[in-house]
Amino acid sequence: MPGEYELGNEAILKIYFRVFDKGEGEILPPCLVTHKSRIQSNHLRKTYANEKKADEFYQRLMATDSEYLLFDGNHKSVAETLCHTPIDSLELQTGKDVREVRRMVRNGELFNFPHEENSVIKIANAFIDYLFSPGYEMIMTVEERVEKLASNGDLPKYMTDRYLRGE
Repeated sequence: MPGEYELGNEAILKIYFRVFDKGEGEILPPCLVTHKSRIQSNHLRKTYANEKKADEFYQRLMATDSEYLLFDGNHKSVAETLCHTPIDSLELQTGKDVREVRRMVRNGELFNFPHEENSVIKIANAFIDYLFSPGYEMIMTVEERVEKLASNGDLPKYMTDRYLRGE
């Protein structure tokens, strides 16, 4: 479940797409996720002035087909989906997991971890704050995002063609 539609760095997506299209995705580190149950409805109420809207947003979030929040791996998960490859992920459940991810970054096992928070709950809350920022309030699965990117013509044609072939 990403919190954005835009891709940002298309060059990175092209690299990841090529890796997965060539069947070499196992060389890449996993996406980082956490289960959506770590989202706290009371945090939404504190963050968002309109309590009713916060509750509605929380209900939408819980009702989505996606079980996980994507913390890191935006471009990689899109490339995997475009190539009909299951999304390889590492689920963060505790602060110990966050410390382990930081160790993995230091050792080159993961590329980066752009979160300053030291607990999974705090990272999930920061993600929700991001989703609640003006103009967002967007909830979609990676599959829904890819469908929209492909149907709107926001991807290079060769990526859309590969996705539509369904291989």
